[in-house]
Order: sequence, then C-alpha cells, then structure tokens
Amino acid sequence: GLIRPVSGRLRRLNGINGSVIIDDTYNSSPEAVKSALATLRSIDAPHKIAVLGSMNELGTMSEGAHKEIGDLCTPDYLDVLITIGGDANKFLATSAEDKGCVVYKFDNPYDAGDLLMAKIEKDSVVLAKGSQNGVFAEEAIKKVLHDPEDANKLVRQSETWLKTKAKQFPKT
Repeated sequence: GLIRPVSGRLRRLNGINGSVIIDDTYNSSPEAVKSALATLRSIDAPHKIAVLGSMNELGTMSEGAHKEIGDLCTPDYLDVLITIGGDANKFLATSAEDKGCVVYKFDNPYDAGDLLMAKIEKDSVVLAKGSQNGVFAEEAIKKVLHDPEDANKLVRQSETWLKTKAKQFPKT
C-alpha cells in the first residue's frame, strides 16, 4: 500500500513565497523538539524560521526543559524564532535571546501567524512545533500556506476543534 503523510508529524507543505513548511504541530516534547530542530539545522536553505510553542504537561521539569530547547536555538542556523505560550515565551525565548537569536513572543497562534507571514522570505524553511491547549501552532502556519485548501492537511481542523480554539483565543 501507499504510505500517506500524517497531519502534524513532520509533514512537508508548500508555503507562500516558495517557502517550505515543516508541519510538526501534532504534539511536543523535549526530545521531539530537539529532533525537529536537528532536522531544520540539516536542511540547506537561505532563511530558516522556527515556530515553537510551549511544551505542555511537563510539570516541575517545564522551566529547565524550555531553557534547554532555547539553548539549542542559535543564530548560526536560525534566522527567526517565534514562540507561542507561557513557558515558551518565558523560558525558551529568553534562553534563545541569550544565544543571540531574533525572537518574537506571542500568547496566541493567530498573532504569531501574522508575524510569520511578514517574516517569510523567498525559499524560507519554516519548522512549526507545538502542543495542543494554549498553543495550537497549526493555526500560525495556516496563514502562510501557498494553497489555502491545504488547511485540511493540518491537525485539529474539525468544527469542534476550531470552536475550542476560538474560545481559548477570543479575537479582540
């Protein structure tokens, strides 16, 4: 049988301006983020952006885990880092800034997507990685898909999920 890509699991999508989106938004954990960043580092591209959301359900390990990921975000391979959610903004972003990264912090994926749209250059590669509640990074990349129809290839696009997201992030 044919092997089909799975939504939100290192799935390649075409983005605006000839960019490539690596959609890894299904879920997030420290080891998974490290692996995804290693993948991004290995790709030859003129401009690289990472969209990283908070890693949920880490309990007392959260601060250290987010700082450790931030330490891996360095300007030698990453042009822009966009973080979404509490611990990503507080700890991951701060560590990445200490390493010299250009970082933008957001409390919701919609505003993150607006900035992402402005930052994507020709032939950029964008890695998006995040958890569910409080993050939903798939909504950030939805705004930069070359073909809006590809939104149906993203995770959590059912009517129920879209209502959940709208409740968590009311538009002002």
